[in-house]
Amino acid sequence: QLLFGINQGCTFEDLRIENMKQIAELDLDGYAIGGLAVGEPTEDMYRIIEAVEPFMPKDKIRYLMGVGTPANILEAVDRGVDFFDFYLFHCMDEEGYAKHTRCNTFDIVKKLKEQGRVKHIGMSFHDTPEVLDKILTEHPFFEFVQLQFNYLDYDDPSVQSKACYDVAVKHGKKVFVMEPVKGGALVNLHEKAANALKKYGDCSEAAYAMRFALSFPENVLVLSGMGDMNMMQDN
Repeated sequence: QLLFGINQGCTFEDLRIENMKQIAELDLDGYAIGGLAVGEPTEDMYRIIEAVEPFMPKDKIRYLMGVGTPANILEAVDRGVDFFDFYLFHCMDEEGYAKHTRCNTFDIVKKLKEQGRVKHIGMSFHDTPEVLDKILTEHPFFEFVQLQFNYLDYDDPSVQSKACYDVAVKHGKKVFVMEPVKGGALVNLHEKAANALKKYGDCSEAAYAMRFALSFPENVLVLSGMGDMNMMQDN
């Protein structure tokens, strides 16, 4: 296994550069640029790669996460990136599943993996446990499922985080966690809730939310958006 440091900082060059300088000091196996290809203009993605690349160690793997289209990959290579990891079916739900089935996307991606052009295949899922169970039963090649997972959505009937997690585990899949702090809602708690957490120690509200997500054994990766350097250091 390889251990990577993941660069974050949205589209703010100063945050990205400062974070890259910090993780470069850790002497890891490789360094990844994360938090891009999530809806920002491609020009911003390329701008951030160009800003961060000079501060990435020259003798280590340089990995761009979550990308992407053939054009994105070629542009990233031109800017110094040399590793791309997985193909993610984004925003998978019942409607998206029907679309991918009609377009034969699943067979196409499986062939890409067989050819060595895709290393891992996963999906970002947004629907009911029953739909997830159907997809994983009919297409067991998926290696991981990205789920919205936090203690507020754990048993919320509109999200069903725990039920979806249980389906993924039943099928032997690892889970990537998105929305661990529910868009910031779990770091701006009501005073009564905040005081209840303080009984357990001096951690930040965000830290408690992240620890909750990581307390489940099949949750192997937690993704969290950050807006400033203090958030990065806390995470």
